[in-house]
Amino acid sequence: MLVKKFYQTGIHEGLSFSEKQRIELSNLFILIGIPMLTLHSIANYLGPRSTAEFALTSIWFIIFLISYLLNRSRRHHLARLFIILSSIIFMGCIHVAFGKEARFEPMYLMSIVCSIYFFNRKTRYKILMVHLVLIPLFFFLTMTIDPPLAHLLVPTGPIAYFFVSIIVLVSFTFKIINENYNYNEIVTEQNKSLTRKNTELQNFNHIVSHDLKEPIRNIVSFSSLVKRKIPLDEQSSQYIEQIISSGYQLNTLIEDLKSFQSIDTINDHIELFSPREVIAELESVFSNTLEIKNGKILINDLPRYLKFSRMAFYIIVKNLIENAFKYNQSDLPQLIISYQESDKEHEYIFADNGIGMKMEYATEIFKMFKRLHNRVEYAGTGLGLNISQKTADRFGAKIELTKSVIGEGSVFTLQIPKV
Repeated sequence: MLVKKFYQTGIHEGLSFSEKQRIELSNLFILIGIPMLTLHSIANYLGPRSTAEFALTSIWFIIFLISYLLNRSRRHHLARLFIILSSIIFMGCIHVAFGKEARFEPMYLMSIVCSIYFFNRKTRYKILMVHLVLIPLFFFLTMTIDPPLAHLLVPTGPIAYFFVSIIVLVSFTFKIINENYNYNEIVTEQNKSLTRKNTELQNFNHIVSHDLKEPIRNIVSFSSLVKRKIPLDEQSSQYIEQIISSGYQLNTLIEDLKSFQSIDTINDHIELFSPREVIAELESVFSNTLEIKNGKILINDLPRYLKFSRMAFYIIVKNLIENAFKYNQSDLPQLIISYQESDKEHEYIFADNGIGMKMEYATEIFKMFKRLHNRVEYAGTGLGLNISQKTADRFGAKIELTKSVIGEGSVFTLQIPKV
């Protein structure tokens, strides 16, 4: 129990999995080092009783104690920096003082491995660079100067350092393997739980949307019936119209929410299809709107085929076409769809002659339920562009407003990576 408590010193719930693992490894390093130093001190006391060895052991104890206290006070990064940098410098001084017979090669290797485990990528490279500078320097000094304390070298010293290195490296290896195994088990369980909850959520959304739409249809139907069958004054007739309009609006909102929720269930299948055929299908879908508004969709030089998710392309373009004619007061509304490409992506350009907007809203319009106009002016839920962006993101594409002028129109671009 005491060992486990020591092992988890400084760990709290706010830390990431990686940081917790680094703290545990630094505590494990201290936990291995202290008993080994104790055994080495006992062996020295029973044997040669070298004052130099006692002094060295005491310094190691101080290094470990300071690191432990820093970890305990939750200065985790500083604790690891201190134990690595102070250790490599102290080891180098011992190596130079006692000479090449001290055999510090395993300790240097241990310090390098600890640096890899103790730090994130950015810090790790800096610490390794310090090792690359200091270790060759220590070897050079060892080979060129006469070691002043060589006569005080205790025969068990190099053996103790060797076994400490081996024990630390083996312990770290087993610790990492065990933690990764546990982590994989946790991830697998969470994925199963997430899949189960997603399925339940999809079923719930389907049931809720179905149960909501039925009373909405009844409200709209009976309101229309009242308007037709019962003589009403002008104000009452307006009230009924408002009820019917709100019913249609709520029905549209439910449909858009269903579309938004179903984005993650779109088949990931990437296929070769004709963009022109998809746009032709959508022209048919919006045929009534185009006829009423006298609108046109003009297509300029589209490629014959595109390798992408056909359903995703359909959803994105559908919302762009709908917005192009919804937010358009021109006598002859039109949407021009053109294409250009680069080495890495296809770019589809959608230019309309609608009402336009200020470019300061270029990112705002992609937010959920974001509307720049009230529902009296223009119907809608504020979900269309958000659905398009979420769909594009899911398949590695990008949609953005690249140009817009009030009264002249807007230009949207859809960038699809080449496969």
